[in-house]
Amino acid sequence: MRTAAFSLKLAFGGQERYVTKRGSFIADEFRAVLIECGESYATEVVRDSMIGTLPPERHGDGDSPVSAICLFFDESLAREAFDAHTLPDAALLEGGTSGARPAPAYRCLSMDDRLRALALRLWRHASDPEEAREPFCEALAWVASRASPKEADGTRLDVVRSSTRAELTHRMARARDLIESSYDKPLSLDRLAEVASMAPFHFHRRFTQLYGVTPHRLQVRRRVEQARWLVERTDLPLSEIVRRVGFQSVSSFSALFRRYWGQSAREVREGAGREHVDRP
Repeated sequence: MRTAAFSLKLAFGGQERYVTKRGSFIADEFRAVLIECGESYATEVVRDSMIGTLPPERHGDGDSPVSAICLFFDESLAREAFDAHTLPDAALLEGGTSGARPAPAYRCLSMDDRLRALALRLWRHASDPEEAREPFCEALAWVASRASPKEADGTRLDVVRSSTRAELTHRMARARDLIESSYDKPLSLDRLAEVASMAPFHFHRRFTQLYGVTPHRLQVRRRVEQARWLVERTDLPLSEIVRRVGFQSVSSFSALFRRYWGQSAREVREGAGREHVDRP
């Protein structure tokens, strides 16, 4: 087991699993993992040669090793980033600070093209601190905008007592982490409710109220988003993409993909190919 500073774990060309007391989380092209200050964890490569090396270039399905990027943030700098996202401007202008360790509401974050681009810049400038400083700070700002307690403050919940609201949001966050980290695996309502230590009906109602989407729809959304990324950036057969993101049927996936994006997977791939060819 290792003990780390507040850090963001990224992996490209494969998957790495991070095991903490809070759970087991996967880092890959689609998911980033956060480790808290002083938290113990273990890590292992669970699958390599998944897609390629680093984004955003278009890749085939070559035999590339896992490329890991670990960003270690000084605790005071991380606190500043979280405070900037949670405290009012008036307090910040007066030099106000929470004084607390940065405590992310979520531990597994869905990747986007912005973070992938920052990761590529950091990879290219790893030996040049001056060039790496800006994308490093932008990556921390990205983390704070998605994982600060403000992002799970529970204001949508019709609960009077703040302590109850805080406990509910904490439990919902555990279940959301499981969806983000295991969207490509079967996840039953009972399993998610168990992670949140709640009865299934109560969990479903509160999760939907907090996030504005049911647990199942959030999982499906992640699958379809990552399927589009694979369609656009790899040459994997559609049947393999369907398997990798967790769908069972190509026909049902195809109908769902068109409903989400207004185009078939083939049309999206052809459009991505034209953009790739035309790119200077």
